[in-house]
Amino acid sequence: MEREKKRPTPRKPKRVPAPSRSSLAEVHELEEAPEPSVQVIFGASVQQMSLAGLTVGRARELASTILSADARSPVLVNGRPARRTQVLAPGDTLEIVHHAGEKG
Repeated sequence: MEREKKRPTPRKPKRVPAPSRSSLAEVHELEEAPEPSVQVIFGASVQQMSLAGLTVGRARELASTILSADARSPVLVNGRPARRTQVLAPGDTLEIVHHAGEKG
């Protein structure tokens, strides 16, 4: 007596729901959103902020408010001391010096 071989049952492909119009719009908006362009460092806090095109003085005011940094703290741009009138470029690093023992 010869044994009959079983044929594998064909699997149905899983159906993936099509994305809704609203989710497509959200993705499109995210793709067009401007990328933060300046890295801001204060102590252990590192953030990306859209500060390119601003002067160091104005950028420090904004970043100090967000990070609760002392407005008198020295500022470095790309590791070097910077003047308040220097304009930040995309990709720059703005560091607000956090002194050891300083609260925050």
